[in-house]
Amino acid sequence: MPDQPRGRAERSHRIAAPTLIVWGKADGIIAPAYANEFAKRIAQARVAMLDGAGHMPHFEQAENVAALVEKFLDV
Repeated sequence: MPDQPRGRAERSHRIAAPTLIVWGKADGIIAPAYANEFAKRIAQARVAMLDGAGHMPHFEQAENVAALVEKFLDV
């Protein structure tokens, strides 16, 4: 993991809205550790790590992701 944030991570501190970061624990493209790094930089961020999901949890576990989003939005 890079020491200095680049790209989106470099600007993520500007996000002011409550944020839900959904990440697959088995993501083989972008390491799950990045979810926590983004959360550290975004005020009011929460991380939801999904067991058995990879890089596209919204496709792999659509129902679980929808439930997380509904709960986050308090729908």
